[in-house]
Amino acid sequence: MKKFVIGLSLLMLFAGVATADEDAMKRAIGRYQDAFNKRDVSTIESLWSETAVLEDATAQTKLMGRETIMGQLKEVFAQDSPPKLSISTDSVTVRDDGAMLVSGMNTLTANDSDESFAFTALIQSIDGKWQITRLTESSLDDGFGQSPRPSPLQSIEWLIGVWSASGDDAAVVNEFRYMPGNGFIVRTFAGNDKATQGSLGYQVIGAIPGSSQLRSWTFLGDGSVSQAEWIVEEERILIESKGRLADAAEAAGTYVLRSVDENTMTMKVVGHTINGEPVPSKGTVTLTRQINSQEPQQ
Repeated sequence: MKKFVIGLSLLMLFAGVATADEDAMKRAIGRYQDAFNKRDVSTIESLWSETAVLEDATAQTKLMGRETIMGQLKEVFAQDSPPKLSISTDSVTVRDDGAMLVSGMNTLTANDSDESFAFTALIQSIDGKWQITRLTESSLDDGFGQSPRPSPLQSIEWLIGVWSASGDDAAVVNEFRYMPGNGFIVRTFAGNDKATQGSLGYQVIGAIPGSSQLRSWTFLGDGSVSQAEWIVEEERILIESKGRLADAAEAAGTYVLRSVDENTMTMKVVGHTINGEPVPSKGTVTLTRQINSQEPQQ
């Protein structure tokens, strides 16, 4: 039996379900089981996002994209005796951006034998349709399945989106988005007027495998580079940065981010030094989320 088919079990979970209602979930699970056991390929296909990722954490392999995932499913359905499916869910978490993180267990039965696997999934509303964008599955006895470890990036997901400074500092726009695969968050920042259009920055945020410590690596268009540790507290994020400027001067400082509300945050730099010498603070900058901007690609 091909293990990757397990990931398909979640697709109907939130089809037509706008909130994490337990009874609605149970009905949706029942509908999916019927679709799977009837080999309803078209229904299932519509519920994967085009760039979805299906990961086998035990074998450390991935299927990338809806077309590849559906190819696997069709191979399973083409078997003389396709497996029967049953699903159970353990938890559902609704994120601040409305996406849902779901965990549970799937069981496939074929030729009087059963295989069960744990799963965690990210389900998002894309163009008004609930679709699965990432699903990770694992064997129940490999240490992953018993208690799937959440990504440390979940603590800063509220940053995802496009932000611009208000008032006189509106020259720089920041965009936070997931890198394909959702293993890192990428931040880009660039000037949008003649005075700052040459300032371009690229930052990758994530954790080294096996560690929960968030870090970032930042590269500027002029050749400056830096790295930082992210300390996520209840009301703020501290980004302790060290690096070198384009002229080889050593720079250090701590960026302090605070969430004011869903669409507003503040940022300031404290303890800023160049070659050990203090640099005057530029004060606190207020950033506003651009509500009408296109949602970053996942």
